Amino acid sequence: MIKQISERLGYVLTKNANDPDIKFAVKWETKGVGLEEYEYSYSGLIINNHTVNIAKTVMGNSFEKIFGYNINIDPKKYEGLAVQKGQGNARHNGKLVKCPVKHPRVYSFGVRACYQIYIDWKTEDGLYCQEYRIPFIGGKIPLVYLKKKTEEQRWLAGCSILELLKVSEAFSEEELIKINEFCAEINLDYGELDILRDPASNKIYIIDVNNAPFGPPSIISPEDKEHALNEIAFYFRKNLIEKEH
Repeated sequence: MIKQISERLGYVLTKNANDPDIKFAVKWETKGVGLEEYEYSYSGLIINNHTVNIAKTVMGNSFEKIFGYNINIDPKKYEGLAVQKGQGNARHNGKLVKCPVKHPRVYSFGVRACYQIYIDWKTEDGLYCQEYRIPFIGGKIPLVYLKKKTEEQRWLAGCSILELLKVSEAFSEEELIKINEFCAEINLDYGELDILRDPASNKIYIIDVNNAPFGPPSIISPEDKEHALNEIAFYFRKNLIEKEH
């Protein structure tokens, strides 16, 4: 996604962190278990420089602090259906489990699975699971992707239907304030959030945070893709690059 933004803004990407012509840098992390430290001389704008851990359990704790209700659950104590998933970005290994669980899952390197409340948000006809994906750019949410998935796609990256929504069509002003507070809490400058709406309570739940976005979903129409990329690039420049200078 950074490549697509850079092309629209006239920047050239480099992996050399000591290049004297660098205008800004992006701290990139996908493992979800903490950022490594690197040696470099660049001291200018580093986007997401202070987002130190995007593990789902950590994000869930921040969510509860801001929203006042939880997404994470204790699998040994909780009773009912829950979602077991990995901690990092783009794992797509969600699994529906019945709690309590006597022996919670442990992945490689001793990383414990995250357990979240199961939210079954479907279309009115019951044919598709739904979720919002939102780009967040320096305090701005320019648009909302509404992803509709078949049951077989529920835990996968793709979707069968994609709608591009205005922010006001998806969230209330109060919800937008909370989303911004959440992103400030985790020091997220730029990224994407996956959000579900519980049909029973109408509450929203942030189920995942990605600080290394891949861009608009692949199923998006060419017209909507162009609109989305232009909006994202505009606010990337305005809210991050120009704000710093």
